[in-house]
Amino acid sequence: MITEASNTSILLLVLGHFLVWILGFFFAAYDSSQYLTHGKIKYLSATVGLFLLLLGSILIGFLNSGSMYDILNLAFTL
Repeated sequence: MITEASNTSILLLVLGHFLVWILGFFFAAYDSSQYLTHGKIKYLSATVGLFLLLLGSILIGFLNSGSMYDILNLAFTL
């Protein structure tokens, strides 16, 4: 059916977008660390760690919110 194919394509596009976004951040953080003379590991740990902590808390908040789940469910059923 057409709606099932569009749901799959939308989900793949969203996952691809987030993968590119996360990888872009990691590559930018790594590239920025190349200009440091010392403390590269500390810099990478702090930036990537804070990014993952923030992203994880947003994701957990999104998944625990019933209204956000309903909005997402409505978007995929249309």
